[in-house]
Amino acid sequence: NRYIKKRRGIWINVWNPDSSLYHLETFETIGSRAANSIARIVEIIKKTPFGKVISLAVYKTLGTPSAVFEDFYLAVEGLGSSLIRKVGEYEPYVIIAEKGKANCLIEKLTKRPEGVTGGLDASATFTLGDIAFMSRSYSEVSQKNDKAIFRALTRDSAYPKLSLLHDVSSWETGDEVVVASSDFDWRQYEVKTIVECPDCEPNQIRVDGDFKFSHFGEVTYGVDERAEVGLLSRNIRIDAEMQNECYFDTEEEEYVCKLLKRDTFGGHTKVLNSAWARIEGVQLTHMGQQSVLATYPLHFHLADSVKGQYLRNNVIRDSNSRCITIHGTDYLEVSDNVCLNHLGHGMFLEDSAEQNNTIHRNLIIGTQYGTLLPTDKNANWCKDRSFCDVLSTFWITHPNNYFTENVAAGSDGSGMVFAFSDRPLGPSRKRLERRGLYEENSTRYMKVGKFHRNVMHSNKLGGLWFDNRVSYGQWDMNKFVPENARMSLNLYTPKDPPKPGGKAIETELSGLTLYKNEDRNSWVRCGNIVITNSSFADSITSYIGAHTVDGTYCAVRNSIFIGETENKGRPYTHVFNDKKFSYLPKSKRPVHRFDRAIPRGRPSYMISGVTFYQGPVYIENCFFDRFTNWYYNDSFIDTWGIRPMRPAAALNFHPNNHYPMIPRNAIKNVTFGFCNAVKVAFLNHFSA
Repeated sequence: NRYIKKRRGIWINVWNPDSSLYHLETFETIGSRAANSIARIVEIIKKTPFGKVISLAVYKTLGTPSAVFEDFYLAVEGLGSSLIRKVGEYEPYVIIAEKGKANCLIEKLTKRPEGVTGGLDASATFTLGDIAFMSRSYSEVSQKNDKAIFRALTRDSAYPKLSLLHDVSSWETGDEVVVASSDFDWRQYEVKTIVECPDCEPNQIRVDGDFKFSHFGEVTYGVDERAEVGLLSRNIRIDAEMQNECYFDTEEEEYVCKLLKRDTFGGHTKVLNSAWARIEGVQLTHMGQQSVLATYPLHFHLADSVKGQYLRNNVIRDSNSRCITIHGTDYLEVSDNVCLNHLGHGMFLEDSAEQNNTIHRNLIIGTQYGTLLPTDKNANWCKDRSFCDVLSTFWITHPNNYFTENVAAGSDGSGMVFAFSDRPLGPSRKRLERRGLYEENSTRYMKVGKFHRNVMHSNKLGGLWFDNRVSYGQWDMNKFVPENARMSLNLYTPKDPPKPGGKAIETELSGLTLYKNEDRNSWVRCGNIVITNSSFADSITSYIGAHTVDGTYCAVRNSIFIGETENKGRPYTHVFNDKKFSYLPKSKRPVHRFDRAIPRGRPSYMISGVTFYQGPVYIENCFFDRFTNWYYNDSFIDTWGIRPMRPAAALNFHPNNHYPMIPRNAIKNVTFGFCNAVKVAFLNHFSA
């Protein structure tokens, strides 16, 4: 399309049956050119030989229908169209037909709701033999991102077959699935529709349309980086009606509108004390309310012990506030749920009082900043930035819960955050006092119930964050911190029994997989927290251990660290904007095209496995590979006088450590899969 004139109106493309191009032309169907354009379109349709595949797509807008359109309507209806007369202004429309066969076509029209000016899309795929002909029309009212796209692909490319790990024979034709990103950017997820596949095995599906992004499907250097596929369709649907524009009646609603610029007032589901609920197989869309607390898609609210109750196999899409909230509730099962796109923390343990809940095999994609609590907010939205910006897909405020086989597959913040309060928050304190269960600082001394085989990838700030406390409304670092705001280090020191005088014990996080988290794979405040049998890969830094209470430590045992795997992600073009090139216009500065994604778009950042910060950190029986310095463009020596390098180090010291490092860090039985790179990396790092 870059070589043709982008005329507003109808674009017409004709293929030969073997997918080679027969004719392509664009026409302006608005204003004074409309009559001549329509006459030419009619002529092309009439003169196209039988057996050719002909497609029309609206680019921007068809224009305002008038008498001159009648011949055009008749010609397109001659191809078999039943929708062409219904196409309004700025409405995307496509048709693909085999000339001469009136019943051999497909067409799509997307009507524009009143008041909506944003982008709308209409796409169609027409299969003839082993060739799939594809057309797409994308239209906006005021912007200039309009598209008309024609493609011809093999059937296997147009309808890719996906091989999955488990039996999915119960998934049906017409169901929607989400394929998660396997790159740094979680927004590379894609939603597809299952199509018929007679030749599929029980663990295979075929979907409509080729993929815009690559989705990795292998275990690479021992790290499982296969993209997750989640079923989005359920038989029971609850859809909230949303308005086209944000509206408000209160100051709080006005504040939300200014920040988010869209309607965030949906429905909600709440299970209260003395109720009994088992919710399974429900699809909820546009639920939750961003300006009102306690209004979430699925919410157990101050329900106390709920043994035998559960939330299973549900789907939450485009939530205005969280995914699932467990508030003042114990012994709830939350399993096999899928959540796609939501504002604020996703899986939300609200009051730092929720215990013995089982959170198992949930997939959550698309955690975005919200406004309800300081920890939900972007730091730029807060008067005191230190209170905010701990956004997390899984918000874990009490250690005594069971998290197994969950996937945090994309957040603008972190994947999973452990942040406890010294006292139960909100109404939970009085609730526990009435039941004789209240203890000061109980979360500080209690070990994690279970945290096993959880996966964190494609998160902007990090995968795992085990640090900070949540304020109950108290003073910290010489200032008052309001309730539910972020506080300083967590002071976590698990003991048995979980009291100040108990014996110090370890808490174990096992079988974790962390990769493609942009800033870091993990940050742990060392309170005898041990990570075992885990894999770390493809991040600027995979593990950092910070100091907390004297006498505690953190450790990584029996794990692997890989600098960069075969999962390359989206190629990245880097423009050198260093001061030495500031005299040049950007179009003239040095450019290097990487064949893989680069975190933060900064190839000069060091890739490190373990970064020693404060500690003490003990690394035992771990394997490191692919941490090698890479001089990636020697041609720049003659052209620009530079030899750019991507530095790497399996073991590294924090470059900006303002705190004293504890001298008891230790490394034991560590092996490397590469030679003579660690020393070079250390030298280059310290000379920088």
